[in-house]
Amino acid sequence: QTLEHGIEHLGVGVARYDETGRIQYANEQYADLLGTTRTELIGRHICDVNPEFDRDRFAAYWDSYDLGETRVHETTHERFDTGERIPTETTTTQVRIDDTPYHIGIISDITEAKANERQLRREVDRLDEFASIVSHDLRNPLNVAGGYVELARETGDDVHLARASAAIERSQALIDDLLTLAKEGD
Repeated sequence: QTLEHGIEHLGVGVARYDETGRIQYANEQYADLLGTTRTELIGRHICDVNPEFDRDRFAAYWDSYDLGETRVHETTHERFDTGERIPTETTTTQVRIDDTPYHIGIISDITEAKANERQLRREVDRLDEFASIVSHDLRNPLNVAGGYVELARETGDDVHLARASAAIERSQALIDDLLTLAKEGD
């Protein structure tokens, strides 16, 4: 078994780029992710598959790597077959092999992770809105109860305490309803 055989079975896209950013080697997963063949990738510049790179600034970026340095980025890659942009996570390391500098890149499709992130963000927004409504709905009866307790202190009239008690009961009913909602997950 060779190193290349092992790289072919990693389950992620792996490529080796030369000092100018041209692909010299790509495994099958890299080609599949980009909707093309390995043959089609060889000799292509990384800017051909990663539209977020600025060609004019690429050389300075590529040359800024230190030997052994690894950088991880979330970016997009463009499929050859559909033109679709795919969210990816890239890990790129500069290495020397036989005194020749190379960059080794790993790409992973993070489409599902990004969709989960968006869903989680929507749920957090919904929870924030729900918390705001709950806070408002609970404060009203408690403010009313506080006002009636203050009136009872000032006037000595127990009728105000009965009204405060009713407001507190309303708060308790809201809390019970909220606990039921929370247990049911709606």
